[in-house]
Amino acid sequence: MYRYELSLIGPLPESWWAANGLNPTVFYGGGSLTIFKDSVNGPWSEYPIAVMDGISWGRFNHWANKFTSESVLNLEEIEEAYVAYSKYPINWVLDAGGAKQYVTLTEPSGV
Repeated sequence: MYRYELSLIGPLPESWWAANGLNPTVFYGGGSLTIFKDSVNGPWSEYPIAVMDGISWGRFNHWANKFTSESVLNLEEIEEAYVAYSKYPINWVLDAGGAKQYVTLTEPSGV
């Protein structure tokens, strides 16, 4: 069984906000989605999570921290599962520049 935890990375410097044309008084979230293989072992791996608006972050965080899967899912599959469950798309703020990455992890042998 795999479980997932969303982690916020920050704070970001003022220069980052200006370079990306964003308002630093508005909440945005980005970071990583950590994957745990079971409830006993520590982190197994993680996915980078691009910046999204604060409402999307809050909804996705609430869902991800309760989500489990029988096999490790790639980030695209996780996003599809979230949208199917919540009926809310994620509002990716920096998606146009290629910030969102669909990385596929494969489980190493012997794990």
